[in-house]
Amino acid sequence: MNAIEKAAQLVGSLSSLRQEWRTRADQQHPLLSLSAVVPTLIRAGNWIVTYPESAELTCDVQYLPHRAGAAGTGEGARIELGLWISAASATDPWLSRHQPTLQWLSNCPPAEVPSGHPIVTTALEAGRDIGRGGRVAGLDSWHDAATYTLYGRTPTVSFGPGAIEVAHAIDEFVPVQDLVEFTAAAALIAMRWCGVASA
Repeated sequence: MNAIEKAAQLVGSLSSLRQEWRTRADQQHPLLSLSAVVPTLIRAGNWIVTYPESAELTCDVQYLPHRAGAAGTGEGARIELGLWISAASATDPWLSRHQPTLQWLSNCPPAEVPSGHPIVTTALEAGRDIGRGGRVAGLDSWHDAATYTLYGRTPTVSFGPGAIEVAHAIDEFVPVQDLVEFTAAAALIAMRWCGVASA
């Protein structure tokens, strides 16, 4: 038995799950990318001429906000992933006798604020009022706003200067004019939200 080869079979199965998710109606979202299971790490083997006796496969499971569940921990995605791995293992004589174990190592839950929520409209209006456009969009990455929205019961949006394409890059930068205009818009949002300014 070669654990790397068995892990490769599971990677193929997870690829099939990802393809299935691409076609399912419950996996679609108007602003976000599709759900996915992405293999990101594999640890196996001890020596160059020894059959690897075990393998550990790590995947990034990306799921949409409606699959977060009441606790915000992705119960639906986790259960489906477990069932999929069990079914895939059942087709292999060795894996059916040595079922892989599934551990949910951490959870960065997605969150969503309705596009008509007052914080969204307030932010969009402030952007327009300082001469900059704005639009409702989805962010295919975890960010702190999800924590406030889900656990702090404070609907939170991402609103900032610069281009998302250069955010967190090696040469990340924000043009000075963008920063000045963002500061003005943020001040407007805060004052209007607190009811101390109307224009």
